[in-house]
Amino acid sequence: MPHGTFSGLNNNDILEFSGLLFYDIDNGITDCEQTKRDLVAAGAVMAYRSIRHGVHALFYSQRKINSKKDFEIEHKRIWDYLSGLGFQLDRNAKGLSRKAVIGYDPSPEGPYVRDRKIDLIMSDEQYELPATLDGAVNSLDVVDDFFDDDMSDYIDHSGLVLKTPVNVPEGVDYIVLKIDNYVRVNIPKKIKDGQKHLIYKAAIIALIHLNPELSKERIYFWLKGKNSLLKMPMLDNKLRRLVATTFEWVHRCKIVPVGSVKWVHFSEASSLSTNEKKSIARSIWNHKKGSNTKDKVDSFRSDNDYKPTQEECAKALGLSVSTIRRHWK
Repeated sequence: MPHGTFSGLNNNDILEFSGLLFYDIDNGITDCEQTKRDLVAAGAVMAYRSIRHGVHALFYSQRKINSKKDFEIEHKRIWDYLSGLGFQLDRNAKGLSRKAVIGYDPSPEGPYVRDRKIDLIMSDEQYELPATLDGAVNSLDVVDDFFDDDMSDYIDHSGLVLKTPVNVPEGVDYIVLKIDNYVRVNIPKKIKDGQKHLIYKAAIIALIHLNPELSKERIYFWLKGKNSLLKMPMLDNKLRRLVATTFEWVHRCKIVPVGSVKWVHFSEASSLSTNEKKSIARSIWNHKKGSNTKDKVDSFRSDNDYKPTQEECAKALGLSVSTIRRHWK
């Protein structure tokens, strides 16, 4: 069992957590070898073929896992990250006591090259392991060409698109328009140690999606500026390698970011304060969310020949009884 040491076969039999997070990919694979390399590029410390012709991947937890709740939070965080990168994960392989059979694989991918070190993303700890990401994209050589061209060509970032464009008419502060796949490049001013790799990779994917003609050199210099503002910035050689490998991977595998639903879009010329914008957006979102829930409740009640109870409605819609009660009239 990759997630820890157990005295039995159930979740409650856990004796000690390993810090590893296991994921199984059975669907959407056309090339197992390439999938393994892509998983390592995404941060896996090991990726290998499963006995069902799929791929298994192991990640190290970003934080120390001391409880089942810790495990669920960390496992879901990496799950959402991998799903956003396009990997089709097996939902039946999410459990804490999940067993994993290591089949024969003559060429597992992962951190296996001598005299190389990788910082595993465990809380406040660093582990020295022989490691490499070379095999993921074979692009360590391409980082050297970041300085071959005139750097001045890449300093002006004024034309970069950092969020899904929305046309807000002149003279209005905002419009209400539902966009199901709204993408925004977000680099927080403060990033916890161990999270820079995931945040920067997501930003690179979003930048390429919003700016299809963007070069990796310009991405690097833009990200370098953001990185320099952090109290503990990523080392420059790691940043260049991350940009190079992610850039090649996104273009080769046609990776797209997972956007979010956004209703309220403010004009760049709006004089509203940040708090006013948040208040307006929250009010509109709560109204839309409430209307949608009421429509679901009404539809469920009308679709049944008998009169369902509030408890039955809550169970069918995956909502709480208190939420159903607010929309029952």
